[in-house]
Amino acid sequence: MASDKRKRKWYRGIGYAALYLFLSCGISFADSGKIIQAGSEYDYPPFCIVSEDGEADGFSVELLRAALQAVDLDVAFKVGPWNEVKEDLEQGRIQALPFVGRTPEREDIFDFTFSYIPLHGAIFVRKGDTRINTVADLAGKEVIVMKGDNAEEFARREKITPHVIAVATYEEAMRLLAAGKHDAVIAQRLMGVELLQDLGINNIVAVDHRLDKFRQDIAFAVQEGDQELLSLLNEGLAIVIADGTYDKLYKKWFGPSLLRQMSFGEMVFHFLKILVPFLFILFLVLSLLLKLEVGRKTRGLRGEIEQRKKIEQELTRYRDHLEKLVSERTKELRESRATLQIKVEERTAELQEKMKSINEMNQLMVGRELKMIELKKQINGLLAELGQAPRYDV
Repeated sequence: MASDKRKRKWYRGIGYAALYLFLSCGISFADSGKIIQAGSEYDYPPFCIVSEDGEADGFSVELLRAALQAVDLDVAFKVGPWNEVKEDLEQGRIQALPFVGRTPEREDIFDFTFSYIPLHGAIFVRKGDTRINTVADLAGKEVIVMKGDNAEEFARREKITPHVIAVATYEEAMRLLAAGKHDAVIAQRLMGVELLQDLGINNIVAVDHRLDKFRQDIAFAVQEGDQELLSLLNEGLAIVIADGTYDKLYKKWFGPSLLRQMSFGEMVFHFLKILVPFLFILFLVLSLLLKLEVGRKTRGLRGEIEQRKKIEQELTRYRDHLEKLVSERTKELRESRATLQIKVEERTAELQEKMKSINEMNQLMVGRELKMIELKKQINGLLAELGQAPRYDV
């Protein structure tokens, strides 16, 4: 049941992240000028520190203040040991914490914004101590952690050693190790390096071994169930990332020294942490654009196909109409030719009858002419017998 609950909260966190990262907008339900009570620890440089005038300061403190200002809210910080401010949030005495690593142990007591920076832990040992090179070498060793920190949760969860010494602050942890007490400190690498520089301790170094299972997805945290403030923080965090405020604060508190303080493996890891999500988002964007383009092309092709179908239907109609006209005209021509043939035959018969009549008349006329000639010959013969001249030329 606890595992399912953590999964639901994790999915819900991803949903908030996607919503606010991609939309970068929202509706603020808080009254303008409302002050949020937050907590900050003493010595977790450069994320949470105390300034010379005793005020909370650091990258995460400024980021929380900027995120709340982006949604028209203000913040007041209570500074104290991590275990104390963590309990204050759990009990509802404060409303938010600016720097909290999301761990399985904290899923049931806090709600988290989307992560604004990923970090990994490291093992710190005294210079010259060659006994400890990996996390496996900590078995049976005395390991110092800060009480309530995710380093303590990690050490106890993974059972790396039965000798876990929890102290109030990492300053105390580093001073104990520097003084020859215990064997190692487990802490977040960047914070540990910064803290050692601030304290002027130079006999402690970070082992060049990344603790893969000690990953810190750093986020703002609110009391479990405070969805209104969680939504506002997600909205504000998305806004300060989008408008460049996050980058300015990052450069201010980390700058080029960040790369010098990380091992080569961590630099590669953080590069991939930036590159892989970027490529994934780029892939999603390109996939969406391709899908939209394919959709547009598909709609265009469908339109062309529909247009072609209409043209084909029109051509079919015209062809059918033309065939019908040709058929009707052919029929008319056939009927006209038959009628004409009948008329020709009738006219031919008439002409033949007339020709027959003419021939008969011609024959009759010829007969009469022959008879007239014969008669004239006879008359001329009789006149000759009478001694008279012929009267007719024959």
